[in-house]
Amino acid sequence: VQRDHLAAYVTGQLGTTSPWFWPLSGLAVGVMLATNYVAPPAVAIPIVLVLALLVGMATGRRIRRLGAAPRLRGMPTSLRGLLVGYWAVAGLLVAVGALVAGLLDRPIWQAAVLMTATTIAVGVGGAMTERRYIAEAKRLADAAGLHRA
Repeated sequence: VQRDHLAAYVTGQLGTTSPWFWPLSGLAVGVMLATNYVAPPAVAIPIVLVLALLVGMATGRRIRRLGAAPRLRGMPTSLRGLLVGYWAVAGLLVAVGALVAGLLDRPIWQAAVLMTATTIAVGVGGAMTERRYIAEAKRLADAAGLHRA
């Protein structure tokens, strides 16, 4: 049972994410946050809704390709640590970006700082975390004698 449970996290379509997924997701989220600084609500709200829909659709497609969305509760500790670490660092980077943006007096600079911080946090951090997740999943699969599909 334990071996079958582990298989859900370390086998399947790992590594099939498009190389554009993370950079474009990061940029889209950055634009969503930055739009509030430079556009009136009547313009910003539709932009944010469309981008949120696109990111949600891309994420849904990615999850369907992977076969399942991993659940933290039963995830091996080493994999859970990678994801939680990514979320913590990405959240901190976006928070620092928002803090710095709040200290600036021009909306365009506020938007640029927040968009850059978010794009790096989500785009670069997500891609790096995924590579580390795949490497750790391979290590766990090999240690358990599981063959990847």
